[in-house]
Amino acid sequence: MPTARTMTRFVVGAALLLAAAGGAPVPSAAADARPAAWARPVAGTTLGNCFQVSPELFRSDQPHGDDLPAIQALGIRSVLNLRAHHSDDPRLARAGLVMLSEGMRAGDVTVEGLIRALRLFRAAPKPVLVHCWHGSDRTGFFAAGYRIVCEGWTADAAIDELERGGFGFHAAWYPNIVRALRALDGAEVRRRVFVPEAPQPPPH
Repeated sequence: MPTARTMTRFVVGAALLLAAAGGAPVPSAAADARPAAWARPVAGTTLGNCFQVSPELFRSDQPHGDDLPAIQALGIRSVLNLRAHHSDDPRLARAGLVMLSEGMRAGDVTVEGLIRALRLFRAAPKPVLVHCWHGSDRTGFFAAGYRIVCEGWTADAAIDELERGGFGFHAAWYPNIVRALRALDGAEVRRRVFVPEAPQPPPH
């Protein structure tokens, strides 16, 4: 019997897909043609839209306290929330997870926001679970930025995974995300994320 939470996720997802025909997610790559380097779906977990991007990074929709056993089973130590106006379930913090937040709006993602999120990720105990509401758009922006900045992927390769990786990215709703990734200077963002900035002298 599906749980109430599972049914809610299904209904919300279906409503989003029916809301605008032009806003449907980009079709994912066929399972047998999925590149080995792409994020892998995590099977047998209560976390929705859950993928392992790398040994240090997982992505999903917003977790809840009921997902704590699944989070612990994956060895996750930190949770990074990309939602601007919704906090995480306090049960996760009480269980000892490091809870981090960098609020973003999917329609107005910025390089500065990505830099702040990557700095939080860099300093956090690993692995880190990154999420937004559905784990599709803001989370996709972060994951693609991580590919470019931390793993040296080209923008084209990161965007291909974003659009066809099966995460539910809404390309027609948020073309700004792809534009931001194409304009991203990976070397400059890498420098700002990983090289401490010199302290500024106090004003006279």
